Amino acid sequence: MLQQITLHTFAKNDTWEQVDSYWGSPFYFWERSGVRIDPPAPVRVRVFAKVVEESANGRAEIGGFSSMFVQIVEARGRKGETIRVSIGEPLSADDG
Repeated sequence: MLQQITLHTFAKNDTWEQVDSYWGSPFYFWERSGVRIDPPAPVRVRVFAKVVEESANGRAEIGGFSSMFVQIVEARGRKGETIRVSIGEPLSADDG
């Protein structure tokens, strides 16, 4: 599976900031992918301003029917902190 990796440095303290986006083809809407943030930080996925997935441990799933629209991945952290955002392999039991 294709792995998408980006780095993000927070501009503000404790504010949701867009760290990445994802769009899935309508022909593969059933596929699920994992979002992993290292070091772990709160993460959420929004579609049309509605939160469809949220996690406090830096792990979330994207995909499904709502992936036919653009899914916005947001995280929250401290100003100046840099995180690594990986989107790709589905989450496993080891992802906590």
